[in-house]
Amino acid sequence: MKADWNIRFINVPSNTKWEFEEIDIPDKYEIDVTGTEEVDGKIVPKTRGMSGTVLTNTANDAQITNKMTKTSLTVKKIVSGNMGNKTDRFKFVVSLSNNGSAVTDWVPKYKPDTATVTPKKGSSIGEYTFELGHDESIEFTNIPIGYVCKVIEDAASSEGYEVNYDLAGINTDGVAATSDGLNVQVTNTRNSNVPTGIHTDSTIWRWLIGACFLMFFGSALYGRRKRRQ
Repeated sequence: MKADWNIRFINVPSNTKWEFEEIDIPDKYEIDVTGTEEVDGKIVPKTRGMSGTVLTNTANDAQITNKMTKTSLTVKKIVSGNMGNKTDRFKFVVSLSNNGSAVTDWVPKYKPDTATVTPKKGSSIGEYTFELGHDESIEFTNIPIGYVCKVIEDAASSEGYEVNYDLAGINTDGVAATSDGLNVQVTNTRNSNVPTGIHTDSTIWRWLIGACFLMFFGSALYGRRKRRQ
């Protein structure tokens, strides 16, 4: 059966016991069973399982709902380097796709609930934005297994930093979610080359030697002229 299909058995004699179950369930799905059954002569909601007894002049209904099995995506931010500012905030964009098509109706659930996740302005492909600072992380908890997750750090907010994603492909083609979930650390590094010594083979060093020689020679010449006077 496909989504929203149903089947009805008619002319079933009263007190007929029935039972059925779904088989060959895809790995990406889990089952949620709803319906009614008879317990001590009363019709009560089903909890699990698909069996019952046909009651006289009463419709017996049962419904199977297949839900996508969910997993998680965790994004962590690290700032490093001797010029890295650990008070900076960095903007990200997260999105999902399935079979090459954007999942436009995805509404992310996440932890901690104090984080701010908002739809990206002007986006028509279900993108959401969020911010992270040094050593902060966010976990998106409703990622269907097999869907492709994509996380991109905004280039403007990371200007001046070298950005490295430790999960290959997460910022380009995306990565398919697995039952173990996805974890990505985004490290922003900014360094400044601070001189630690003088290299004797450098042009600056040769200029310094020349300058010292001129100063010494000029001082000696000035002293000689002064003594003559």
